[in-house]
Amino acid sequence: MTPFRTHHLIQFLETYEGAIDFALSQYFRKHKAIGSKDRVAISEALYFMIRWQRAIDFQIQKPITWKKRVEAISNFNKEDWLKRNDINEALKTSFPDELFQVFKNTFGSKSFEVALALNEAAPTFIRVNPIKSTLEEMIEILKPFEPQKGNAPHSIKLNKRGAFFQLDAFKAGKFEMQDEASQEVALKVKAKPGDRVLDFCSGSGGKTLAFAPQLEGQGQIYLHDIRKGVLFEAKKRLKRAGIQNAQIIHLSEEAKLKKLKGFFDWVLVDAPCSGSGTYRRNPDMKEKFTLESLNNLVATQKAIFAEALAYLKPKGTIVYATCSLFNEENRDQVEYFIKTHNLQRVEDDFLSIPSPGEKDGLFASVLKRA
Repeated sequence: MTPFRTHHLIQFLETYEGAIDFALSQYFRKHKAIGSKDRVAISEALYFMIRWQRAIDFQIQKPITWKKRVEAISNFNKEDWLKRNDINEALKTSFPDELFQVFKNTFGSKSFEVALALNEAAPTFIRVNPIKSTLEEMIEILKPFEPQKGNAPHSIKLNKRGAFFQLDAFKAGKFEMQDEASQEVALKVKAKPGDRVLDFCSGSGGKTLAFAPQLEGQGQIYLHDIRKGVLFEAKKRLKRAGIQNAQIIHLSEEAKLKKLKGFFDWVLVDAPCSGSGTYRRNPDMKEKFTLESLNNLVATQKAIFAEALAYLKPKGTIVYATCSLFNEENRDQVEYFIKTHNLQRVEDDFLSIPSPGEKDGLFASVLKRA
C-alpha cells in the first residue's frame, strides 16, 4: 500500500469504536481527501487484516500494535500459512480457540472448511423490488456490475463492486442490497393478501421489504424493534419501496402493542444472535466472541420468542430466524420452543452454510401451534 493509504488505515484502527463497517464509512465521510480508489484499497486491506488478525499476530514480535499489523499485511502469505503443520486448526483459520470449538461442535470435520469460507470476502447480492421493477430490467441497468441471476426469486448477484446507492434505480426503490440467504429467509413468511404480519425484531426492515409484495398492498404489516434509529431507517426504506400497508410500532407505544396480542397470521422473529453466519461481513465479531456472550444470547432469544408468540393468532404461523450457524441458537432453540410452547414444524428447517462466492449463513424454522 502507498504511504497515504497506510497512514489512514493505521489512524482509523487506532481511533475507531463500535461496528467496523459503520465506523469506516464515518471515517471516509470525515476525510474527504480519500478518493474512491484509495477507499477501496483501504477497505480491502482492513478487512483482510481483521479476518487474518490472529494469524498475523502470531508472526509479529511483541508488543503488538496496529501499526505492526498493518505493516505485516504485505509479508503475510495466506497460501503458505495454510500449508503449515505446526499449528492447530483454530490458529490456521485465524479463529479464537473458544470460537473454533463451537464450530467443531456444530460442523465436526467440516468446521475447518466453513471457517475458511468465513475468511473470504462476502459476495454482493441485490433484491429486485417487484412492485417497481423486474429481474430483466435490473439486469440490463446493472450491466456494468456484471449481474448474474441468483437462486432466490428476485435475487441478482453482482460480480463487480460499485457505488450502488448512488444509482437512480436504487433511489427510485427498484432494488435493495440484501444477501440471497436473507431473501430466502424472508420468504419463509408466506403471507397472502389480507394477512396480518408482525416483523417483531424488524431492524431497518430488510426482510419486511422482501415479503411485503406478496400481500399486494392488502392486509397489514407491523414493524417493531427496541431501537428507534433502525425504525427511522425502516420508514424511509418502506416509502422508497412503495409499500403503503406497513406501519412502525415503537417500544414506547405500550398500549398499542397490548391490543395486538393474538392479532397476527404471521410473526417473524429475526432474533439477535452471534452473527456467526455473517463473519465475512463483520470479521471483527470473531474476536468479540465468548461462551458467556453466546449463553446470554440464547437466554435472550428464548425470552424474545416467548414475547413474540403472544401476538400470534391461535392458528397463525411463526418464523424464527437467525444469522447464526450454531446449534445452540438454531436447532437446539427450536427443539426448546417446540417442547415449551407446544409447537410443531411446518416444514424442514432452513440453514445456509457459507462457501466462497455464495450466500451468507442464515437459519430459519417455520412453526405452528400443535
